[in-house]
Amino acid sequence: MSVRKCAAICVGHRVNSLADHKYSIGYNSLPLRDHVVDLGVTVDSMLKYSVHTNQLVAKAKRRSGLLFRCFVTRDMSVLRKAFTTYIRPLLEYASSIWSPT
Repeated sequence: MSVRKCAAICVGHRVNSLADHKYSIGYNSLPLRDHVVDLGVTVDSMLKYSVHTNQLVAKAKRRSGLLFRCFVTRDMSVLRKAFTTYIRPLLEYASSIWSPT
């Protein structure tokens, strides 16, 4: 286990009262974070996924801009396949967790 990759997060409304506690693994203390990443999904202390969705939208916008710069053609069937291959997997990864509906 890599202790450098570990962090503590306090979940709920009373985050400030719990921030006084020190968490550790062995002799290594863990930093207290306001959001953590687990299996590629970012969650904050209120168990909201807004940080994750904002990062996801920004990454999808960057990748779609790259797609339009790299592909000279504007044929819809080619662009649809490129979108399905390069951008859609970003948007669908773990979507059952951060958007269950």
